[in-house]
Amino acid sequence: MEHPDLPRVLPLAAPAETAEVRVVPGVLSQLTRAAWPRGRAQGRLDPASEARLGPTTVVQRGRRIDPVRLARFRAVCGYPEDPGVPPVFLETLFHGLLVELLLSPTFPVRAMGLVHLRQRIAVHHPIPQEAPWDLRCRLAEVRATARGLELDCAMEAERDGALAWEGLATLLSRDPASARVQGQHRTSPEAAGPTWSEPRVEAIPADTGRRYAAASGDYNPFHLHGLLARPFGFPRAIAHGMWTLGWAMARMGADLPAELQVDASFRKPLLLPGSVALRHRPVAAGLDLEVRQPDQDLLHLAAQVRW
Repeated sequence: MEHPDLPRVLPLAAPAETAEVRVVPGVLSQLTRAAWPRGRAQGRLDPASEARLGPTTVVQRGRRIDPVRLARFRAVCGYPEDPGVPPVFLETLFHGLLVELLLSPTFPVRAMGLVHLRQRIAVHHPIPQEAPWDLRCRLAEVRATARGLELDCAMEAERDGALAWEGLATLLSRDPASARVQGQHRTSPEAAGPTWSEPRVEAIPADTGRRYAAASGDYNPFHLHGLLARPFGFPRAIAHGMWTLGWAMARMGADLPAELQVDASFRKPLLLPGSVALRHRPVAAGLDLEVRQPDQDLLHLAAQVRW
């Protein structure tokens, strides 16, 4: 007998499909298609929809980094000018492909309103700004949980035939019948030991979500304005989880090598405008990061960076 609180991995039984995208459709086109559910489920699947699940892959070849978007990314996250490319930025190249994956005909879950729960990143080689990239985004696993459906979407970036960067984004399609995934109650903070740094507190402007959207292409409505966030259960716009990760890593600066692995978990939403406190501590072959709300001690981000 299956335990109701344990995740159930749904088999990707349908035949594998691969679609090559030469030019990613514009944001307005994708938002319009995502806003029209067309019978797509939210948070749960019936047997017929489960049977349609397959290991779909979306590919784009020869993608180049847009220097304007890279400059916007550096500015909104606080990176200094540098000839290299921040590891978190490469994830932004996949956003359009990820949306196409979620909008593919065989994918039965609504794309609008998905919540980014976790992100893994592995950088195997330094990331040059001028190189063309071959990108691959695929549905790796789907799990039925008490909160809804968790979707693992794998991302791979190759340069000259070699895998240079890879990521795994875990998204949640929330079951409307379940409790809210993003509450505002307090977390139990970890006791501050001597190895944690003193918190670095900064104010986060109200336009951070809009600025990061312009840099990343992620125009999910609840990041843009309070009026658009309220239908999703948020009193104000919330910051992108990937912005929080990029902001935190930018403040580590020279402490981070070019080749590394990141395992980040996005916890309570960061309401905009707001303020955050960043702490870090060294561990064997890396460091830990956490971003909290200073006055209420809500945990927004917990990340492990290793090299």
